Order: sequence, then structure tokens, then C-alpha cells
Amino acid sequence: MARAEELRAGPGPALWLIHSSTGDVECYRPLAAALGGVHRVVGIAPRGLRAGDEPPLDDLVDLAHRYAALIADAEPGVPHRVAGWALGGVVAAEVAEQLLDAGHRVDLLAVLDGRVPVPEMRARPLDRATIALAFAHHVARSAGRELATAAVEPTGAAVLDALRALDVAPAAWTAEDVDRRIAVMQANARALFHHAQRRLRVPLHLYESAAEHPAHPRPRTLGWEAHAEVIRETVPGHHFDLLAGHHIGPLAARLTTALAALTSPRDD
Repeated sequence: MARAEELRAGPGPALWLIHSSTGDVECYRPLAAALGGVHRVVGIAPRGLRAGDEPPLDDLVDLAHRYAALIADAEPGVPHRVAGWALGGVVAAEVAEQLLDAGHRVDLLAVLDGRVPVPEMRARPLDRATIALAFAHHVARSAGRELATAAVEPTGAAVLDALRALDVAPAAWTAEDVDRRIAVMQANARALFHHAQRRLRVPLHLYESAAEHPAHPRPRTLGWEAHAEVIRETVPGHHFDLLAGHHIGPLAARLTTALAALTSPRDD
């Protein structure tokens, strides 16, 4: 099942950060540490990352349903704050809508450089070899590195060897861990590519990267303005290093400002 991971202690209500396409929530630790004021920050990690887990879910609405229930159960009776990077932002948007559907309040929705899914994405390949290579690239680029090879065998052992050669694989990872993470990314990609975005009822704080990575061309627009009232801000970095320590200050400052502007719960 999905699990909550405390990234920063503090009083509630928490800022809930939805995992990335690889299932990672560790990527949010620099952001959680850099937030001003006293804010509790909790990451939501998907099922499928641990030995013995159920298989990962590949439907974004189903994912969001589980996460909305987790948040509502953990913090009954308070307005909720949800955010996420890339895929995590798209899931956070659906989580916010499902919380509203269930009668809860949402006072902050933030998307960190996440693009609205479009029908053309459904034609993208989702085979194991493609996703294994995408996973390796994602981990390397998030650490500011590039793979030395254009291809990698689609096994956890081969991907782990490639990442260890760059010194970007966490020491605790095993080949089995990487196999599970590739499967999670494959399910997440399927969920994202086949998701139909609905209209959002809360304003969306969109933090868009200032730079373009050669492997991640920026579309003319991330597409949210067709689905929400958007509060757009540009932050340093490109898509992959947006959360890196050397870029985190401006993003943390802007998110701190958004959190500080929130009012206390109101009577209906």
C-alpha cells in the first residue's frame, strides 16, 4: 500500500508531496529542509517499491483516490495542502479534486514543473526497455550527470551498474530494488499518459523551470491554463534539477510565501 514518509516535523496541517515518476520522495528532502517557518512536510510513496508489496497501480484516478483517502484519514477536519513534481503534480491535482469531491477543503495545490497530459502521450512506448533507460536517465540527470552509454540492458542489475559507474545510485539500492522501481515508473508512465485532465476548482500554483534540458524540450505551455486558475512563477533550473540543492532557495522561498498566505480554517 502507499505510505506516508515524514520529511520534516512541524505542526499541521501538513504539506503533502506526491512522489515522482520513479516513486521517489527523497527528492523532496532539500525542499522540505529549506522551507521557511515551521511547516510539517510529508511525502507519499507508492506501493510496489518494497519486497512483498502489491503491484504498482497504473491508473492515475485510482492512485489519487488512495492518496486522498490517506490524507483525509491522517488529517480529518483540516484544509489540505498538496503538491508534487512532474507526474507528482498531476497526481496532486487529481488528489485535490477527489478531496473536494469527498467534502474536504483544499487550500493549496502546487505543481512543480508538471505538464498536463495530452492525448498524444498515449502513443509513447511503455515497454520495459524504454522505461528502464528512462529510469536510468532520470536518476542520473537529477544528480547532474549523464549516462555514458545510449543504451542499457533492461534489468535492475544492469541499470544499477550504470548508475553506480556515475556514483549516483544510493548505496542501499540492490538490483531487486531497481527492478521494482522500474516497474513503478512503468506503471506511473501508463497512468500519466492515459489520464484525462479535468477542470480544477482550486487555484493552481505552478512553479515552472527557467531552463530547458536538451532531453526534456519545453512545450510552449504546460497546459494548465486550460484547466485551472493558474498562479505561475518561474524558478531556477531545468526539469531534472529543479529540486537540486543549488537551485532550491528561490523555489522554497516562493512556496514558503504561498504557505504563509494561507488563512486559518473558516467556518462554512
